[in-house]
Amino acid sequence: MRAGQRPGGVIPETEGSGRDERRLRDVSGLPEIQAGAAGKGIHRGGPVRPAAKTCHVCECVNEQLSARARTWACPACGASLTRKVNTARNLREFGLKEIGALSAVS
Repeated sequence: MRAGQRPGGVIPETEGSGRDERRLRDVSGLPEIQAGAAGKGIHRGGPVRPAAKTCHVCECVNEQLSARARTWACPACGASLTRKVNTARNLREFGLKEIGALSAVS
């Protein structure tokens, strides 16, 4: 086996080479191209919100929630929440609010 190779392919270049940054820059417009070809659009998200730490019932943000907690009770309203389901609901609602479509979808 030659230097710079491993079973199954070539070892990726090391960090800082600039190659990965160029590759990412080259494909940054790809989602818009693909959506346009399908006759759809893309909306880039706004500010980052703590979707996993926000209660989908009352929108209280639980700053003390650890990354290991999979279920938790909202300190404000007492709702029993599962992290994955709560996060998915929040991401959906954040996106719908941002595009102004929340009133159209319940």
